[in-house]
Amino acid sequence: MTTNPAPPQSFAKARPGEVDGGAPPGRQRKLSRAERRAIEAKGRLSSPWASGIAILIAVLWTVPTFGLLVTSFRPSGDIRASGWWTALGDPEFTLQNYADALSTGGGNLVAYFLNTIVITLPGVF
Repeated sequence: MTTNPAPPQSFAKARPGEVDGGAPPGRQRKLSRAERRAIEAKGRLSSPWASGIAILIAVLWTVPTFGLLVTSFRPSGDIRASGWWTALGDPEFTLQNYADALSTGGGNLVAYFLNTIVITLPGVF
């Protein structure tokens, strides 16, 4: 059976003449094993290396999403001819892809959106 450790004593209010949540002046209380492990984990997780790795992962995760966004605004001929990164040097953007998707592309999405609203709203109210 597991139990939660007692809360740290440092949260207790000190009385006059006491420091560190109740310990007498000049004497600090001994940290519990869980408190020591929490302090060590905080030190490891807040290191510059951990922050750098987190930033690197965030950038690597964001690049494909940015590529999809750029591609969605490119003309279809350019999409087939070259990668999305070439659009950054010679930008030629259009909203035609969105117009095609909403009106003709494989089905009328506007009708599907309206159908979703008609089905969802009565369920909400």
